[in-house]
Order: sequence, then C-alpha cells, then structure tokens
Amino acid sequence: LVQLFEFNQTLVDAVNDAYGRDSLVIAAAGHTQEAVVAYPAAFDDCLAVSATTNQDLLAAFSNHGPEVDLAAPGEHIWSTSANGGYGFGATDNSFSAAAFVAGVASLIRSYAPQLDAAQVRQVLNGTVDDLGDPGRDDRFRAGRINARYALEGTPAPLLRFEPVDPIPHM
Repeated sequence: LVQLFEFNQTLVDAVNDAYGRDSLVIAAAGHTQEAVVAYPAAFDDCLAVSATTNQDLLAAFSNHGPEVDLAAPGEHIWSTSANGGYGFGATDNSFSAAAFVAGVASLIRSYAPQLDAAQVRQVLNGTVDDLGDPGRDDRFRAGRINARYALEGTPAPLLRFEPVDPIPHM
C-alpha cells in the first residue's frame, strides 16, 4: 500500500470510473503526520478517512486536512502482524481506519441495497459522533463513525409485494 502526494491522472480516472459505477471509494487520509491528505483520499469522489485513538483523539500518525470526510479507529487495533500471530499496534495506521469505514458502508449497503454510493456516503457522514471542535473540522471532519447510528439512520429497505398465482399448497 502506497501513499501518493502527487497528482496522478490514472488514479483520478480509476476513482471516477469506480464512483461512476456506483462504488463508494474509501481511502486513508495518510499516516505521515501531515496536514495534507494523500491520494486517492484527496479526490472529491473518494471518502477520506483520518484515524483516531481509543480516546477519540486524532492519532499522532494520521494525516488531516480539509479533504477529510470522517474518522475511524486506527490506533491499537488488534490484528494480525507481519511476522505472524496477533497483537496490538501491528496496524497502527490510517489504513485500519479506512477498513472500519468500508465495513460500516458494507453494512449499510447490505441492509438497504436500494441506496447508491452517494446516499451511503451521506448516511455515513450524517451519523457520526462529533469529535474535536463542534461541527466540521480538518481533523475529523464530520466525526468518528458509529455503526449503530449508521444503521439506525439508514432508510428502511424497499419491500415489494407481488401476487403469487397459483397459491402454493405447501
């Protein structure tokens, strides 16, 4: 996994193509402690995620900036390690945070498959726990994801009833 800080047209085209095909593109803001968001997260059609600590602070390694859409846990995550086994700190980076957001987005889309990518993004941004300064800011933007609020804030799935003819006997 690579963080890019230079504009790349091929990457822009890939993100735009995915978003145009109704895919929600989610990427880490970066983990170089800078006030600049890495690509592809910096693109408009990409949901940029900063990382938080277990105390809802911006993780020391997390990038931030006006392109950040929301935040997610990214420090002291229990995970596999490169050398085998499990542990805390093996994945202290914003990639972990982006994975949490992708998981919540998947929950939303599986519960309400009628929602398109823009609507899922709207649900995610509208159901966060506000962190930092009240309202939007460059560190957490909308806030930290909250899976419960996201599912509670998701429109109910559409149901369609159709007559069954002939009516089955079993």
